Amino acid sequence: MKTYANLFRVIGFILLTSCLLQLGMAQQVFTFKNKRGHMLEARIDDKTGTATHILGLRDDIRDYGVDKTQVNQYTIDIIAKRLISDYSSILKVTPDIVQLKKADTDGSWWFVEYEQTLAGIPVYGSEIGFSVDPQGNIVTLGAFAFPSVSVSSQASVAADLALSTAKREFQMEKTTVKSYPELFILPVEKVSDYAYRLVWRTELSSVDFGRDTVYFINAHTGKIVKRFSNVRHDVIYGTVTGNY
Repeated sequence: MKTYANLFRVIGFILLTSCLLQLGMAQQVFTFKNKRGHMLEARIDDKTGTATHILGLRDDIRDYGVDKTQVNQYTIDIIAKRLISDYSSILKVTPDIVQLKKADTDGSWWFVEYEQTLAGIPVYGSEIGFSVDPQGNIVTLGAFAFPSVSVSSQASVAADLALSTAKREFQMEKTTVKSYPELFILPVEKVSDYAYRLVWRTELSSVDFGRDTVYFINAHTGKIVKRFSNVRHDVIYGTVTGNY
């Protein structure tokens, strides 16, 4: 069962990367030689210039100073920082502007995800990920990052004011705050590149009316920059039995 679980997680990781490649992102393939002299291919996003997927990667974690028997939550960060440094020119991020988002393992495989930051504030939608197989090989690596982020990181609008703005727009009597305002840098897509906004992200829901909305409030102007429904709909086919 563990073998199948590992296989499904690897497939899932690859499919996630593939989805990033397909979400309206124009891609080009770039061939390059890494620091160990290996020829690799990278798929480059046209707008950000980042390598969303590096193909043919087989780096050994021992090249980054860690044996496969020593991998843990602490050493995985060491590997990540050195790995990102080695590939920074094509990932378009450096170790000093990323922070760990999650590092999962089942005892054999490791699946690691970082996010880009500006002054310690996460850049919404950014992702730098890699996986390590049971033999200690780094077999996937890619990023969706934003190399030219420029915006003031000092909020002019308080979090409680941003929440009030979201509640006023939500207009539900019975409102639950699913997530209180957190600061993010929000990339706003333009024709050929991105603009950046410092925003408060908050999520409101109303069970009675089946609504769940995520709001991004400009932390400089107090205006709503973006909103989207977080309600998910599932369809079940077949016969369902139960007690009532």
